[in-house]
Amino acid sequence: MKRPVIGILASKYTYGKWQLLQHGLGDNYVRSVEEAGGLAMIIPHCTDDSLIEDYVSRCDGILVPGGIDVDPVLFHEERHELCGESDMEYDLFQISVIHKTIEQGKPLFGICRGLQVINVAFGGTLYQDLSLACEKPLKHVQEEYRNVPTHKVRTAPDSMLEMLLGEELEVNSFHHQVIHELGYGLKAAAWAEDGLIEGIESDIYPNLLAVQWHPENFIMNKEDVMLPFFVKLIALSE
Repeated sequence: MKRPVIGILASKYTYGKWQLLQHGLGDNYVRSVEEAGGLAMIIPHCTDDSLIEDYVSRCDGILVPGGIDVDPVLFHEERHELCGESDMEYDLFQISVIHKTIEQGKPLFGICRGLQVINVAFGGTLYQDLSLACEKPLKHVQEEYRNVPTHKVRTAPDSMLEMLLGEELEVNSFHHQVIHELGYGLKAAAWAEDGLIEGIESDIYPNLLAVQWHPENFIMNKEDVMLPFFVKLIALSE
């Protein structure tokens, strides 16, 4: 049986003396998709909507990975001094992919920045820094290695996340932006102990799931407790 093709959006950056544009993606995303039974296809950054539509049409599901901050212009805010590096062109590329994935009725999963940009693509907003979200946020930018869980998350009853990962789980954390207002059709499916949203799903788009932590990094552990996240993506893409 053919493996479902999962399109994973590449980051873009410049490299070397000549500052040549590169397309990149962490190996753990690819390994996690392959371990779950899928075939990873890295989708390069592009600005041509017809190309984006073609890329999405050749995939069975789309995964939007982590990365830099989302430009606050996209959710109608002035840039705060605590907002980090962003790239409007890259944001628009990812938002176009998200819209075309929904239009084509294909599964859409997001990780970290992926959750944030999906929320913005649906008209939602972000806190530009955790310090603006609540008085005493947890430490969401951990110093421990990437496959080490550092805080707990509780899932919503009867959510996809609860079905996959249980009522409570321990996650890793590498973000300083976080969801403020949820986008159209989206609902919170998991929360950190400080009340910040850690997962989203949708009743309108039932094949949508995104989390704020980095489940792909758990592929480095002897027991990959986050593999069900990727198995579900593959199952929905068959």
